[in-house]
Amino acid sequence: MCGVAERQSCPVPAGGKTPIASGRRRTGRHQGGACLLILLALTARALAGTAPPIHKCKRSWLGVPAPNLRTPQDVANKLRRKRNFPLWWWHRHVSSFFSTPAKNVGVFGWTDYCSEACAVGEVLYAAPSRHQFYTVDKVLKDFSVNGEHPKLEGTRFVRIEMHGQARQETKLPPRAGDKVRLCGKLMWDGDGFLEIHPRTAEDTTFLPDSSQETH
Repeated sequence: MCGVAERQSCPVPAGGKTPIASGRRRTGRHQGGACLLILLALTARALAGTAPPIHKCKRSWLGVPAPNLRTPQDVANKLRRKRNFPLWWWHRHVSSFFSTPAKNVGVFGWTDYCSEACAVGEVLYAAPSRHQFYTVDKVLKDFSVNGEHPKLEGTRFVRIEMHGQARQETKLPPRAGDKVRLCGKLMWDGDGFLEIHPRTAEDTTFLPDSSQETH
């Protein structure tokens, strides 16, 4: 059977009909392959619009085990229904001298869910402590995980731990009464609750009616 390029010199068989070239059949297969590639590309594009999965990428080896959270709604359902106890002077300046280094090596430390969380609400408590930590407790008005906003059942609270670059760059950290949006890494504290750990000063946004102008 003749190829496409050989048709001009190919003899015409009896009956006067030119045989179908093999190149034409290959074209049909190529079209089917192109359709499959387009379908895969559209699927990938659709999936790109969904939130990335929540998973643990760094774990604490002592303390209250981090729960398995698969969806943003799972996270919202695990938020505290009561505010955290304030950190008294002893906790911030004495016990933290030992507890914070221990947490950093996994003893009642933090589990990283490899997800981005944002909390909008009013600051109830804020105070500095050793090792350049700044603790903020908030009552939530809105909450998101990886860009998705799950439903908050009842009143919910979350603790934010600002440290490192986020603490150094934030010249005016939040204080009680501020309305603020704080974003950062979604973490589980080995003491048994969820936290958000901002990375930079850009993760802190003061909202109208906040008192940051008087800091």
